[in-house]
Amino acid sequence: MADSETMADNPLSGGHVSDSGAEKGVSEKGAQPRAKWGHKVEFFLCASTQIISVENLGICPFLLYRYGGAFLIPYCLSLFFCGMPLLFLGLAIGQYTGESGVTAWKKICPMFQGIGIASLVILTYMTISHVVLPVWSLFYLYSSFKSPLPWTTCDHSWNTELCAIRTNPASNTSQEGFDYEWKNFTSPSYGFIHSAETEFWRSVNPIPALGSSGLTLQWRLIPCLLIAWVLSYFCTWKGIKYTGKAWMVSVSQALYFATCLGIRTSLGSYNKYNNNCYSDCFILCALQVGTYIFLSCIMVSFAGFLAHVEEAPLHDILYGGMDLLFGHLPKALSLLIGSSFWTVLFFLMLTLLSLSHQFVLVECLATNVSDLLPRYLRKILARELLVLVICGLCLLLGMLLFTKGGLILLIFDTFGLSELSIYLIVCFETIVIAWVYGGDRFYDNIADMIGYRPFPVLKYCWLCITPFICGILLLLSRMGRQHVFSGNHVWSQVLAFVLLFTPMMCIPVFMLISLWRGTQNVTTPSSDLRQARPHKPALTLCKHVVCAGQVQPEVITM
Repeated sequence: MADSETMADNPLSGGHVSDSGAEKGVSEKGAQPRAKWGHKVEFFLCASTQIISVENLGICPFLLYRYGGAFLIPYCLSLFFCGMPLLFLGLAIGQYTGESGVTAWKKICPMFQGIGIASLVILTYMTISHVVLPVWSLFYLYSSFKSPLPWTTCDHSWNTELCAIRTNPASNTSQEGFDYEWKNFTSPSYGFIHSAETEFWRSVNPIPALGSSGLTLQWRLIPCLLIAWVLSYFCTWKGIKYTGKAWMVSVSQALYFATCLGIRTSLGSYNKYNNNCYSDCFILCALQVGTYIFLSCIMVSFAGFLAHVEEAPLHDILYGGMDLLFGHLPKALSLLIGSSFWTVLFFLMLTLLSLSHQFVLVECLATNVSDLLPRYLRKILARELLVLVICGLCLLLGMLLFTKGGLILLIFDTFGLSELSIYLIVCFETIVIAWVYGGDRFYDNIADMIGYRPFPVLKYCWLCITPFICGILLLLSRMGRQHVFSGNHVWSQVLAFVLLFTPMMCIPVFMLISLWRGTQNVTTPSSDLRQARPHKPALTLCKHVVCAGQVQPEVITM
C-alpha cells in the first residue's frame, strides 16, 4: 500500500491531503478554519462523557447481580459485534470527512444525507430531555445541605398520610417514635405504606396518571434548570478549545455507548486526519467494561446494606433504574453516620457526571448546525450567539418536562428517544457505508488515516452482522407504552406521534428529494474526499465485484 506522502501527491486522490477538516473550513468564503483537539486527552475526556450514562448506573448493577457471568458473556459479544463497530464507524467517518453528522453523510453519499438529519433530530431531543438528570441531581445536592435531610421526614407539603419513617440503625433510635417492618407493613385502609424517601422522589419525578394532563410546572425545580443551562452555555460557548477542559472531575465515571445520534461523528471530526481512531475505540471499550463492573460492585454493596436494614430481597432494591439512584441509594446514605456529608458527595458526583454529558450534547448540536452554515456561523461571535440561542430554546422547551403530571417527560423518553428510531438509523448507517459507499473503499480510507488496515471482522460486522442484530432488535422493539396513547388527551397522542416518526421520516424524504433533483451521482461521494485507491473496487465479496471503483477523469495529453 502506498504511503501517505505518495497518496497526497496523487492527482486522482481527491482534494485534501492531511487534516481535512481544517482545510475544508477555509474553503467556505468568510468562514474561519474548523478547530481541532488541542490534546489527545481532551478527546478522551469528551468521548468518555458520551459513553457515560447515569441511567445505566441504575440498570447495570441489577443485570450484573441477577445474571452474573451469563450477563457478561452476551454483553461482551454484543459489545464486540455491535458496540465497537458502531463506535469505530462514527469516529472514523468524522475523522475522515472532517465534518459532523449531517454534512459528513452528505459528502459520503448525498442520497442518504437523511441519516445525518435524523440523527440531528434525535440529538436535539436528547439535548432537551437529558437536562432532567442534572436538574434532579442539582436539586438533591441542594437538599443535601439541609438538616435533617428532607427525604427522611414526613412533615413536608409533598407527604401523604401513607408516609412512614424507619428506624435509623446508625443511632439505634426511631425517628418520631415510629418503626415498621418494610416489606410486610400494610394498612387496611390505604394499602402499602410509603417511605419518606419514596415520596420525596415521587414529588420530584411524579408517575403519570392515566387521563391526567398535569401541566402545572414544578417551580422549585426551575432554578436548577436555569443553573444547568447557564453552566452548559459557559462551558461550550467557545467550542472544543474550552469544552475539552471541562470534565477532568468526571473522567472516572461509568461508560455507555451512544449508538448513533452523530455524537461520535462530531467528536471524531475534531481529530487530526492521521489520528489512530482504531486504538481509541479499543481504549474506550475497555474503559466502559471496567468502569461498569467497578461501579456495579459498589452499588450492589450499598443495595445489600439497604436490603439488610429493610429485610427486603436484594433484587427488589436493585431493580428500578432511576429509583435506585434517587430513591434507594439516598435512603441507604441517610442511614450512615454523617449522612449529610456522604449524600453531598454522592449527588455532587451525579451532578458533575450528568452535566459533563449535557455539555458535550450542546457542543455536538452546535457543531452540526455550524457545519450546515459555515459561511455564517464560523465567524467572530457567531459561535457564542449560536450556543446562546440553542441553550435559550432548550431551556424554554425543557420547562415543559418539569410538570407535576410527568406525562410530557414520559412521552419524550418513550417516543422521542425511541429504540425503534435508533435501531433504524443504525441499520442505515452500516448498510450505506458497507454496501453503497463500499466496505473495501472505507477500509482503504481508514488505512490511509491510521497507516494499517483494521481487523477484517469489522468489515463483515458492517456488512451483515451489526445490521442483522439491529434489524432483529428493531422487529422486537416496542414503539412505546400503549397506555401513553390510550386514556390521555389528544395533544399527548399527537406529540408522541410527531416525536416518534419525525426522525424516521427524514431518511426516505431526503432520498426522494435527492432522486427528484436528478438520478446521476446520488450515491457518488464528494470529490474533495481523499481516496487512497480510487481504481480499486469499492466492495468485493468472494472475489466478485459488488461495487465498482470511482470513475476516473480522462487525462488529456498535449
